[in-house]
Amino acid sequence: MKSNFIEIEKMPNGEKRGRMKISENVVFSYTATKDKYGWQNAHYHKYAEETYFVKKGKILLALRKGHKIKFKKLAPGDKIIVPAGLEHNIHVGKNTLFYVTKRSQECLDNDWYDAKYLDEYTKSHKLPKVKKYIFENS
Repeated sequence: MKSNFIEIEKMPNGEKRGRMKISENVVFSYTATKDKYGWQNAHYHKYAEETYFVKKGKILLALRKGHKIKFKKLAPGDKIIVPAGLEHNIHVGKNTLFYVTKRSQECLDNDWYDAKYLDEYTKSHKLPKVKKYIFENS
């Protein structure tokens, strides 16, 4: 099986991200930050589940199911699986490195859909718990 490495890119929020397409159904990526931090873009996948693993630093994962929004803190060594169809967003702390494996029974091309409500909620609300978690002991 031939792997296709997609170039490392710098995201609009300052993150560096690299992706490796293992097959049409599996993609591995990493995200690294230094001094930049903040929310990514909220989204969901119709077919793919994602496994997040934190190597260094901290992330805060916002998950929306129906009208409920929950937050999960992840520190080095923590992992979480986000099932297909679940809206999610990630606040990435300073000096953070995490890995994501995306898997699906379907082709992964174009399986990314924005989650506008969650995006607006996470980016516009002042969330003191977010700030406390991300910035304490950074």
